[in-house]
Amino acid sequence: MKPVTYRPISEIYADGFRKIWTDPDVIQYTNIEKPCTPEEIREKIHALERFHVFAVLRSDEVIGVVGCLRISPAKDEYGFFYQFQKSVWGKGYASHAAAWMLGWMRGRYQHSVILADVITENAASEKILRHFGFQCVSEKQTVHKGKQATLRSYMLEYQDTP
Repeated sequence: MKPVTYRPISEIYADGFRKIWTDPDVIQYTNIEKPCTPEEIREKIHALERFHVFAVLRSDEVIGVVGCLRISPAKDEYGFFYQFQKSVWGKGYASHAAAWMLGWMRGRYQHSVILADVITENAASEKILRHFGFQCVSEKQTVHKGKQATLRSYMLEYQDTP
């Protein structure tokens, strides 16, 4: 695996996010309904800029995005997510980014709760979450992009970790 860097999400990376947010295979397990247009990519970037979201760069090329969105300030809860270009799947980049993001969050929010939802067909993401200590807290049947699916909700509480 080549070294990566993390930079706050910004419109300067819009072309790189095109390879992520327009690929049907990449967005199939996300809340992105259809491949994004260039304008939708810019809008998505601007919406994410106010959260803890980072472009994942390898040799100055965007290969992914990782972040935590504040869900509930009162409960100090954040929603964890990551998405990567299909060309880097299975090469350890998502695990590396997850470790980096969770460490970054832990350094700033020691008593936070990190949440993540996964469609069970996305076994690779479930494996990553379990590896980092996320516990499955619920499972429900849902309709995802017009199909029946099982959604599992995971939680990681920092105050319970060493």
